Amino acid sequence: GGPIVYEWWEYAPVGRHHLYPPLLHLLLAGCLKLGLSGVFVLRVVSILVVPLLFVTIYLVMRRLFNEPIALASLWSAMVPFSFPLHSAITLASSLALIELLWLLLAIERRRVLAAGSLLALLFYTHLGLPWVGLASLLCYGLLRPSIRPVLLKASWGLGVAIPWFIHLASHTQWLRPTWRYENETLELSILVYGFALVGAVCCWKQTGPARLLLSLWLGF
Repeated sequence: GGPIVYEWWEYAPVGRHHLYPPLLHLLLAGCLKLGLSGVFVLRVVSILVVPLLFVTIYLVMRRLFNEPIALASLWSAMVPFSFPLHSAITLASSLALIELLWLLLAIERRRVLAAGSLLALLFYTHLGLPWVGLASLLCYGLLRPSIRPVLLKASWGLGVAIPWFIHLASHTQWLRPTWRYENETLELSILVYGFALVGAVCCWKQTGPARLLLSLWLGF
């Protein structure tokens, strides 16, 4: 009947307010309504999300720049084993990454309606990545003044996210950081970071869409 805003099962009999964005849950619930089993749906989504993310990286980069850069970006995403591994596990963040990439393309193409819609969708998909997206867009506005009018026009998406902001603000006492006792290893792909450093210098020297990549790096 709509987004779940209160969890009564996991914390029965008292329950607690549900603060995780609802988009992924609504998509999964839609699959359940079609008669598919929950385990089957999660398996299919876990299989599909990684190639969908890789295809998004390739298409967005090709439209922003050219095919060689798109292929290089795809290669960079495939090299670290942890990236596709976690992309298959953390479904909401993978979905948010896909939305974020299309948001950047919409901003660059001056498509205000699409940009605002994707910005709002980000906040209903993940708790953390929308703020990364906002930080990236702010950096882009600072590094490329000509894009600022587009950013201001696309900011209407924040208005669509206000109901979710109100829900979070009303129950901030339920937002507490906890140690997860996992992901305690650090993986450094020296070659990828080396190319990234060279790329950051190249993006800084240019004044066009290349600064969008630098802004995304700074945002993260």
